[in-house]
Amino acid sequence: MKKMKTVLFVFLTLFIYPSICECQVNPQKKDLNVVLIAGPNDHCDHDSSCHKYIQDLLVIKDCLSQQTSVGVRMLVAERPKIGSLDDVDVVVVHSAGDDTVAEWNALFPRVNQKEQYQNSEYAAFLKYFDERMNEGMGLVVLHYATAVNHKESISRYKKWIGGYFNEETSEVDGDYSSDGSTAIEAVEFAKPNHEILNGISPWESESEFYYKLDIEKNATPILTSNLPIDKPRKETIAWAFERPDGGRGFGFTGCHNHNNMYLEDFRKFVLNAIIWTGGSTVPQKGISSKLSKRYF
Repeated sequence: MKKMKTVLFVFLTLFIYPSICECQVNPQKKDLNVVLIAGPNDHCDHDSSCHKYIQDLLVIKDCLSQQTSVGVRMLVAERPKIGSLDDVDVVVVHSAGDDTVAEWNALFPRVNQKEQYQNSEYAAFLKYFDERMNEGMGLVVLHYATAVNHKESISRYKKWIGGYFNEETSEVDGDYSSDGSTAIEAVEFAKPNHEILNGISPWESESEFYYKLDIEKNATPILTSNLPIDKPRKETIAWAFERPDGGRGFGFTGCHNHNNMYLEDFRKFVLNAIIWTGGSTVPQKGISSKLSKRYF
């Protein structure tokens, strides 16, 4: 029944928001071209604000579309076709991890489907995506999508974005007596002069941050939070990565709660990170945006 509800929700979403199911053709080249990949919303109640990957990225799409120099398109539960990323500067992934049978990761097969790595169609996609990364394309990975288990997935993330949520050693903060294991969590700037933090003030919100992350030594912590709530210590929750090929990566374990997308500092942080990861300069006051509607 839960699987049927998920399939029905995705089906209805594609009709309610037809613009997100765009043809996979290269957009007209702008200063920065962005592709957003949302997984189907998963493992939270339909009326809950958690794990609303589609609605989160609809907010981001709306905001990026307001930037005249940015081209943006969005895919839902679909990996990019070979050739469709040729002119893309940065891909944003917001989906499940690779460890649960009933859920979908935007880049990798489920960990129980290891044979998919040998599938010729998937192998061709992974080869193409890796080639684009080697050519300098950026990659932003949000929340649950940072959690990978298969050795191939782990090695790619370490190479592409400089870190991941390690199922064996990383942890999740939150009050497990509440729905979605959330807690009121405050962020602090780990590197206040970084471009990603332009125009932003530290914020506090209901979140579910992951911590004790497996981050490469040459990655740069951007945000920290005092976690867990019962025994707090400063932990990295967002990081930036500059690769030897000149490309950039970014990971953020926030974006659990869709309501946070309507907090200006939170939203600007994600937008700034996308612009920076795509290789562009973030304005001194950050990326400004206005929302005329709520998506959930």
